[in-house]
Amino acid sequence: MKPISFPEQTRTWTGGPGSEVKDLPAFSDDRVTVTCWTLSWPERFVVLMRGRVWLSQLNFGKPLQPQKVSAKSPFVVSNV
Repeated sequence: MKPISFPEQTRTWTGGPGSEVKDLPAFSDDRVTVTCWTLSWPERFVVLMRGRVWLSQLNFGKPLQPQKVSAKSPFVVSNV
């Protein structure tokens, strides 16, 4: 998976000078940070066949923060 830019993006989180961490385009305000990711064709096939997505978080021994994984954009209002 690869993080991608999107129209609602308000900032880019970076790993800093000399970091191996790649830039992370994001929408961020006082309440929420949203990122958008794209899957390669092999990743799409694996998700289609297995129906699972794994989420790993680094919490450094502190309590976990709430997370939400979705296939729908949080910026689009849906009537469903």
